[in-house]
Amino acid sequence: MRTSMKALTATLTVGMTALSISSCSEDHPTGPGGTSLHDGARPDVVLLAAPANDDFDNPVVVDALPFTDTLPTAEATTAGDDPIPTCAAGGTGPTVWYAFTANRRMRIEANTFGSDYDTDLVVLTGTRGNLSEVACNDDSESLQSSVTIELVRGQTYYIMVGAFASGPGGTLVFNLDVGRKEPAPQVRFRGKGADAFFLSESDCVVTTVQITASLRSFKDGANAPSRAPFAAVFIDRYDTCAEAFLSSIAASTTAGVALQVDNRLTQASLQVTMSGFDFVNETEVTIAADLDWTGSGTLVTTSGKTREVFPGGHLITQFRGTRRGATASGTVSVDGVSLTPEATGNASIFNAKERLLVIDHSAS
Repeated sequence: MRTSMKALTATLTVGMTALSISSCSEDHPTGPGGTSLHDGARPDVVLLAAPANDDFDNPVVVDALPFTDTLPTAEATTAGDDPIPTCAAGGTGPTVWYAFTANRRMRIEANTFGSDYDTDLVVLTGTRGNLSEVACNDDSESLQSSVTIELVRGQTYYIMVGAFASGPGGTLVFNLDVGRKEPAPQVRFRGKGADAFFLSESDCVVTTVQITASLRSFKDGANAPSRAPFAAVFIDRYDTCAEAFLSSIAASTTAGVALQVDNRLTQASLQVTMSGFDFVNETEVTIAADLDWTGSGTLVTTSGKTREVFPGGHLITQFRGTRRGATASGTVSVDGVSLTPEATGNASIFNAKERLLVIDHSAS
């Protein structure tokens, strides 16, 4: 690494001071802390060194979580091939590097909380000169940075911490830990309705679509019950080869829900368009559904819990009431792109006294 101007200035200043003392005073010169130097010897000049993980080729390898590192970065440098963060328009100053390899599919959070300078933080994969940005953050809390990402088992992630806009470093506090688990989406409702669980696979990508609609009251989290028709959709696209979610979408609405269910629970239909959110890509999406159900089973009164397992998670349904097995057909689309599988995985028409629907991604 090249010597910084700060260290060079310190070298010249100390050397000139030592010469002045030798020529103008009969007292022996002293070294650091007042140590006497005999025979006219000059004190050694100690240059401030760059951190050991100053370069991509020598990252601090994190073996276990949680991990915290406190590090002076004032003498860190910026390599010519250090990537420019997309979240730091003004560029990045001196950088240091960390590396972590996940031994399982997991969520992690990296942050610089506690640092005393303006940081930017970037997570990358790949090799030197061919790195791909996974996540980037400049200011999360005040001038410090934070990212939370889903990791693929066996993949090495490189974390670059820089100083925003080519600014100076300082004292870095780098933290890496298992990320906080998001609460599983769930809805509760009662009354006549219909649901369907679709599943399809193309190459390595598994798509699951869960759609539920009810004519009567519902309760979503802490919201008050409503008498309006209600519809909820949960859509996941999961890459089984990379063991990573491509999208995870949730949406629910009481606005514009056109739902019909006959009293014998033999026919049902749903038309609805609603806004949803993709938690993987952090984008808003528009979901449209146009489905028809035809009862194909015996009308039964039942109570219990069922579980639908799919790659990356499972769907838990708790039900008490009357229901009839059914087939479902039609279309479900996201931003105009159809995601409707060819066949129904599971479907029913019901009259629920109590129904709980939970999408849980904690299963692998």
